[in-house]
Amino acid sequence: MKKKKSVWLPLYGYFVLYILLEIAFWIFRDGPFSVAMLVYFYLFPISIFVVSVLESVWLKSKKKYFLILFFGFSVLLYEYTTFGLSNMIQNGFQTIWIPSIFYFVFYSFLSFAGMVTGYYITKVKMLSSKKK
Repeated sequence: MKKKKSVWLPLYGYFVLYILLEIAFWIFRDGPFSVAMLVYFYLFPISIFVVSVLESVWLKSKKKYFLILFFGFSVLLYEYTTFGLSNMIQNGFQTIWIPSIFYFVFYSFLSFAGMVTGYYITKVKMLSSKKK
């Protein structure tokens, strides 16, 4: 008997990763090396691309395309609650820090690229199953 895989498992993994990275930012922000920059520029793009590919392959609904906006907004929220809040605390909340829209567009595009990759993986699977 085959076990049915949960199509939402990659998204749950992303939520757990997101929460752990928020906690890690505030714990290690005064360290000698910036773990936050490593996370923001390496771990987030990889995780967003992989989750987008998996969700595109596993989900058959058109609602999966809302994930593109979700990932864009989640990165803006991460940027605001880590880098922005840290800068505002250091400045005594004299200036309000607004996240850059560039990151929303970049990470949304990255999620879209993952969705397109997942779409082509699905098409290749369908073509190979038809040949058999």
